[in-house]
Amino acid sequence: MIKSELIKLISDELTASGTIPLNLNEDEISRIIDFEKEMVHRDWRDTVELKYAIMNPDVFRTTEFRQSRTIQLPSCVYGIDEFREIKDGGRLFGINDPDLRLERVMGSDLWLSPFSSDVITTRTVSYSWFDLARSFTLTDIQFRFNINTHRINIIGHDPIAPVLIRAYVAIDDGELYEDYYFQRWCIARCKCQLHRVLKTFEYNTIGGVSITTMYGEQGKEEMEQIKEYVKGQDMPDYFLMFN
Repeated sequence: MIKSELIKLISDELTASGTIPLNLNEDEISRIIDFEKEMVHRDWRDTVELKYAIMNPDVFRTTEFRQSRTIQLPSCVYGIDEFREIKDGGRLFGINDPDLRLERVMGSDLWLSPFSSDVITTRTVSYSWFDLARSFTLTDIQFRFNINTHRINIIGHDPIAPVLIRAYVAIDDGELYEDYYFQRWCIARCKCQLHRVLKTFEYNTIGGVSITTMYGEQGKEEMEQIKEYVKGQDMPDYFLMFN
């Protein structure tokens, strides 16, 4: 779906396919779509997707990077999930796979015996060793990401190997316009905006029905329903337990 088709869909919804002679200007509907598109990319998980990129380490030796220690990313990037060096596997202290990430260490607990005083001591020593071993195979790079400037600020070590970036990137506009809940959200926002416009000239139709109240209440109710749906979909796929 292209933008003009979405604008027509919203106009048909507001006017009941031309039955009601009340509508917003197409430029105003287009402005609302652009404004809400920025919001949903930040808050709705299904409007972004994980993509990968590899950076040449020579980028981190340029004068531009040395001056600001920042990397400018495209405006379609709304979050960074992973930013680390890509290093060879090799061996570490006799271990063929020196992948000592926290996820794998905690996952190993599933196969260990239940907690007891002796086991807790053993695990404390093991986790201390994992911390020490990770210092020899450090690949993660500390960084900060600003969603407004779309820049990465490198606060960790300078990479010497190619860098993997796993980022949340906005889906194509055409795919977003096809989303049912984005369509309903834009329609609800346009109803609220039409309510604000009509409120300037308050009047009732035959029978004492207030047009402005009808549009405003419908828009707010639909927005609350969509918020609840999105909130229910945005659930974590993991959990942590602490004693």
